[in-house]
Amino acid sequence: MQPRYNRNKGSIYSATLLYLYLGLSLFLCLIKVEAPTEKIIITFLYIPVDKWLHFLLFIPLPICIFLYRRFRDIYIEPAKFFCENLSYGVAFGLLIEVLQGSITSYRGENMYDLLADAIGTLAGLLIVFIFGTTIEKIVRKIIRI
Repeated sequence: MQPRYNRNKGSIYSATLLYLYLGLSLFLCLIKVEAPTEKIIITFLYIPVDKWLHFLLFIPLPICIFLYRRFRDIYIEPAKFFCENLSYGVAFGLLIEVLQGSITSYRGENMYDLLADAIGTLAGLLIVFIFGTTIEKIVRKIIRI
């Protein structure tokens, strides 16, 4: 017999984690960052650092969605999970780019940011498919359910 987990506690924590992640990501992408007056583009491996930041920012999205679904006992086939999460990542990235271009005067929309967001989402999906059950076990130990 498999152990019965407290799904209510896990679902509350996973929903809180997902919403905090979305809110913090939106805040970080819309905040004004003071930059030097001259236009210096800092790169890492010939890719501008801001693209790396978009990439890194979107890696946790599929992980948060995976935990949210797992703790709510929402099973979804892996192929459908992949397509849904990729579309969520692209849609969230598109929302951020539209908001940056429309409500801020200090940031503009950039399609390469959207590409970095999509690639970050793909990296997060790869982590979920390889380490998903391990991540779930670690989170269960942390929140003690």
